[in-house]
Amino acid sequence: AYDGFAAIITAILFIPQGIAYALLAGLPPQVGLYASILPPLTYALFGTSRTLSVGPVSIAAIMIASALAAPNLMQYGSPIQHALILAVEGGLILILMAIFRLGSLVRFISQPVLSGFTSGAALLIIVSQLPQLVGYPSQPAIEGAAFSSYIPLMIGLGSVILLLAMGKPLKQLLKAWRWPTKAIIACQKTAPLLVVVISTSCVLHYDFGSDGSVAIVGPIPDGLPTIQTSFLFYSLDHWLALLPSAAFIAIIAYVESIAIALVTANMRDEK
Repeated sequence: AYDGFAAIITAILFIPQGIAYALLAGLPPQVGLYASILPPLTYALFGTSRTLSVGPVSIAAIMIASALAAPNLMQYGSPIQHALILAVEGGLILILMAIFRLGSLVRFISQPVLSGFTSGAALLIIVSQLPQLVGYPSQPAIEGAAFSSYIPLMIGLGSVILLLAMGKPLKQLLKAWRWPTKAIIACQKTAPLLVVVISTSCVLHYDFGSDGSVAIVGPIPDGLPTIQTSFLFYSLDHWLALLPSAAFIAIIAYVESIAIALVTANMRDEK
């Protein structure tokens, strides 16, 4: 029952999370939704961690955005084409790492390194998302320009406050009200979903998107994309231009996954 409940919440949260990470990577929002389908299914069959959620992540999105911004790639094609090649190259590199059993090297990573990596990743995510959180453009049209609207700032800070309040404060409050333990866990698990619903409802109710006060995603294409393999036949120069970025992304993705899996396993007294 708990696994099913967690699966439902995770699947629902993949929607705003996938869209956000796609935009962070400089790709259309629907790409994040497409990238959220196969990874959890594949990891459920072949993965070993009971707590790791696999899918689009912020660090990879930031690194992809940096790779796609390289000036030498403009001559080869669109950002989506670059992202497809990055995905294939990164996947092949991870497969090679598995074949040569490079995962055994993880036992040489100390606990301080893991803690530092996860803390640094969290700090990087916070810093990279601050402009969007407060509604301030990362590259304002006029240097020193003030906020065009305080509405995004209010929504962003309100969402953060709600998330913090739904952690330990909510747990202590519900315990004082003698709520059952299962009900308390359910409330805490649904906290991120509730914040998304509340913030989205506010934007819709007050029609903030129509006057430009709040940047909204807009319409997303229906259905799934058709499977194409034409990108596999792009020029060798195109593939080689993206190979260093793909290797770096693959290594960081591996270390990040191992770090999170080990930290959560230690918290739960698991291997």
